[in-house]
Order: sequence, then structure tokens, then C-alpha cells
Amino acid sequence: MDQPLGYAVGNALEIREAVATLRGEGPPDFSELVFDASARLLALSDLGIDEEEGRRRVEAAVADGSALAAYERWVEAQGGDPREEALPKARVVAHVEAARAGYVSRLGAIAVGRAALHLGAGRRTKDDTIDYAVGVVCRRKRGDQVAAGDVLAEVHARDEASAADAVREVLAAYELADEPPPARGLVLEVLA
Repeated sequence: MDQPLGYAVGNALEIREAVATLRGEGPPDFSELVFDASARLLALSDLGIDEEEGRRRVEAAVADGSALAAYERWVEAQGGDPREEALPKARVVAHVEAARAGYVSRLGAIAVGRAALHLGAGRRTKDDTIDYAVGVVCRRKRGDQVAAGDVLAEVHARDEASAADAVREVLAAYELADEPPPARGLVLEVLA
């Protein structure tokens, strides 16, 4: 992965994005990968259908709400609350702004992941506590045109100090160029 898949990096932020995808409102790259993988899995199942029919069924499940209803049932069956309002929210949301105009030529997935880790979205050691509310939302991704001052990303943090550190880390993950980068597909190869 050369950039984060979807927009969100962080536990509650990623759940919100997954729910949006089940409603048909997810980020284009994440939605495409989910729909493609689901169609392939259905074609490999014992249903006796091909990928095209699998894709049709996935799209229909999202369109008619049955995909979201299945998610809600699974969460409730495990004693959870599937409402988005039940997910924690960070106390501080800081913007990462473009220093100049141009095109996003690179967005380092590892650097964004490290920033989320430093915020507390993951564990450095097995004894670390995870803060489910924190993370990064990448509003602009590879190929997007930006003006100086445009919001590239949002940092969701527990306090101002960690937000400021993460803003610097996430800003360093972005590279801007004068020309758009060459287009490339999301899935490079499928290994069977």
C-alpha cells in the first residue's frame, strides 16, 4: 500500500468509514476494493455464481440496506451497540493544511500509520492501552489537486500537544508536485 486505503486511520474512525461504505457512501478506493473482494469471494463460494453476479449481489445488498442490517445484527449479537453515536470521539481535531498549491503526488501510508500510532490508535508494546477515538482522516489523496491552505488531513487527538506532533508527522507524509502523478489502478494483480 503506497497510501492509506480509504480516508480513515484509527479504530472508531475506521468503523465510521466502514459503516458509511455499507450505506453506499464510503471512499471510492475503499468501496471499490470491498466490492471487488466481496464479488470474488462470492464467486469462490458454493453459490455457483461468477464474479459479475457476485458484484451485482454485493451492490444490491448495499443499495437495499441488508449489508448495513447484517453489520448491526453482528454487533448486537456480540453485546455491542451498532449506533455511530456509541463510537468515541477525540477531544481535539486539528487540520493539516497544504503549504502550497499543487497535486498530491505521494501520501506515505507508513508515515500516516506511525502518526496514528503515536496518537494512541495502536500499541507499541502489548501492555499499551489503545485510544479508540484517535487517528487521522486523509481528506486529500494521491492525484488530488490542492490550493495553499486546503485541508489535507484531520488529526483526531486526545490533547493539543499530541495533535500538534501528529500534524507535523502527517504533513511530512504528503508530497506535493506541480503536475498530477500518473494514474494507476487500485488492484495491481490478483494471485489465484
